[in-house]
Amino acid sequence: LDLDVVRYNEALDKRSNGRVAKHEETLLKKFPHGSECVLEEPLVILDSAGHIILWYLPGAISPWIQVSFIMGSHLTKSMSSGQDTQWRTFAGNFHTSDRQQLIPGCINLAPCWFQQGREVSTAS
Repeated sequence: LDLDVVRYNEALDKRSNGRVAKHEETLLKKFPHGSECVLEEPLVILDSAGHIILWYLPGAISPWIQVSFIMGSHLTKSMSSGQDTQWRTFAGNFHTSDRQQLIPGCINLAPCWFQQGREVSTAS
């Protein structure tokens, strides 16, 4: 990814929520978007300095476990439409789902979450 996530983080305001047009324009000029693609294979996305930005692991959580997450009372209560000022639930940040019970949003279920944004060491 042609982006230094540390520089990007430094450019963010502490209250950045992705909804302030002037601030977003400034960020977009400093850090223009790259090309978009649909991810279909497992991969790791790194920034220009080698920091892990994303681990994409489709199928890592089996469908029956996903259903139990969705149906679990704690998860159902934690996912709400939220405020439009919250990036984690702002509908414009997500593709609509063909499963109506799913509310667009970002929730972390990954045990690898801790490693995001950490240095990458190469195996010798």
